[in-house]
Amino acid sequence: MQILLGLQSPAVSRLERTWQRLDHYELQVFGELKELAKPFLNWKSVRHAMSQAIQQMDESSAVESVLTKSRADVTSNHRGCIPFLGLYLSDLVFNSELPNFIALSAPSPSPLPSDQDDDSFLRSRLTTQLVNYNKFRTMGKLNNQST
Repeated sequence: MQILLGLQSPAVSRLERTWQRLDHYELQVFGELKELAKPFLNWKSVRHAMSQAIQQMDESSAVESVLTKSRADVTSNHRGCIPFLGLYLSDLVFNSELPNFIALSAPSPSPLPSDQDDDSFLRSRLTTQLVNYNKFRTMGKLNNQST
């Protein structure tokens, strides 16, 4: 991805005579890679390609271990995927902008007779903010994937 982004930089894209010396096949591959690297829909095509590479690795190593009846790591013969760090960093930035706490959107409960201590405790708990566990779960998942 970094090489592709570098090739699309203004300084490199202005080298018209250099680009004219490339074969038609190489320009076609470059066009396909440019389509893959488009940031539309939150890098959907890049995410899809990365998840396919990971899935293929998991499937091939699982089949290999069943066939050889071993639990050893057999991924040395497979290609794999180097993750694009910029994707994870943008996800972390987006996730950090989410709130740490979630305010309750439901209307507060109607007052009940105060002779029930459990209900008053429950009412007081319902008026407090909730921790946004999804934010921290996503942050942990992203940190594990990027390392």
